[in-house]
Amino acid sequence: SAKVGELFDALGEKPRIDVCRVGKHVPGGSPRPVKVVTTSSTVADQLMQKGRRLSHLEKYKRVYVNPDRSPEQREERRELVKEVKRLTDLDKDKRHFIRNGKVCSVARSAT
Repeated sequence: SAKVGELFDALGEKPRIDVCRVGKHVPGGSPRPVKVVTTSSTVADQLMQKGRRLSHLEKYKRVYVNPDRSPEQREERRELVKEVKRLTDLDKDKRHFIRNGKVCSVARSAT
């Protein structure tokens, strides 16, 4: 809970939340996801938007903020991610991403 509080401080937010780990603990396994429940959907939406900033902070580079999804939605998302990875391997000149449940591709900007 304290670590989640630090993470939200880094995002400039101090929402009222409930925090718990999900899944079974497996010794030597990967860390279990943390479920965060907010007081309103508006707060949750703000945290989802600001969660993208975490990749710019060294301490939180491997922290991802994802919405709660049903098993069917998780499977659909998994397939979309596989497709993005496949396209990225095939065409490095474009940036591939998921938007509104579809895989999109755009030319990389010359920066």
